[in-house]
Amino acid sequence: MKTLRLSGLLACLLILPQPSDAQEPTKSAQQPETQNPALAEKIRDTSPDKKFALRISYDAKTNQELMKGQNADAEKIFPQAIKAIGLVSLPEKAVVADLPWDGSAVDMSLTWSPDSKWCAFYANMSRTSETTVYHLRGDKFVEMAERRSWESMSKATCVLCG
Repeated sequence: MKTLRLSGLLACLLILPQPSDAQEPTKSAQQPETQNPALAEKIRDTSPDKKFALRISYDAKTNQELMKGQNADAEKIFPQAIKAIGLVSLPEKAVVADLPWDGSAVDMSLTWSPDSKWCAFYANMSRTSETTVYHLRGDKFVEMAERRSWESMSKATCVLCG
C-alpha cells in the first residue's frame, strides 16, 4: 500500500510543472512579428508637405545577388526582393497605409495631390496595370474604391480611350 502511495506521489511530482528561474520574455519585450531586422528599406515618393512617403521593405541580400548578373544602377530594387510596401508618416516612419503587393509588378509609382491628402499608387505588371487611390482620414490613408485594372475596363468606361 505504501508503495502505491509513493508511486502516485512520484507520478504527480513528475507531471506537475516545475518552477523555473528563467522566464520567457514577455510579448512587449520581444520584437514585433511584423518587423524583420534582415529587411532593408528605401523611402521615396515623398509627399509635397514632406509628411508622408512610400516605404519599400526588401531583402538586401537577394537584391544584391540579382544585381550581380545585371548592369543595374546601385539604387535599383528588384521586384523579386521586395517584401512589403506602404505609406509611412515622416520622420517617425509609422505605417499609415499598407499598399497592395504580390510581387508581380515590374514597376510602381506613387503620385501625390498638391495638398498631400490624396495619393494614387500605380503598379505596372507585365500585361496589366492597377491604380489605387487613397485619401487621408485622420492619421491614416484609406483606399477610396476598388482597384481598377486597365485590362478589365471597357472602352465605354474609359474617358481617355475616346
